[in-house]
Amino acid sequence: MNKILWKPLWPAVFLSLLTFYAFFFKVPNPKSEWSIPHMDKVVHLGIFGALTFFYTFGIFQQHWSHKSRRNTMLLMVFACVVYGAITELIQHFIPYRSGDVYDFVVDTIGAVGGYVLGRLVIHFIVVPRLERNKKKSST
Repeated sequence: MNKILWKPLWPAVFLSLLTFYAFFFKVPNPKSEWSIPHMDKVVHLGIFGALTFFYTFGIFQQHWSHKSRRNTMLLMVFACVVYGAITELIQHFIPYRSGDVYDFVVDTIGAVGGYVLGRLVIHFIVVPRLERNKKKSST
């Protein structure tokens, strides 16, 4: 069994709790000063993108095998997509909220995009820095 390092996962856990609060307990303001069309879609995209990005980055920092980390990252993407589906379904039954299929679609795009962005950052920025630091410390 792999030991879980919680510190790298705290940003993702915090964002998960924050989104839970926002989706279920915060009453939306219909007369917002920002009347940008489809702004809620941009927010959903950003929330789910950030959520999977932080989970991807936190999972990368675990001391697990490459295969275990990759499988866990993909499982987290799936979990975020399911989370998006459940939030939209539940919001359908809350009087001051409304569930929206398009929100779910954007949640899914955000989740996949956050994962892809996280993997790109890891591959092109984090890993090369780790390798440079390893070379410096060995010389």
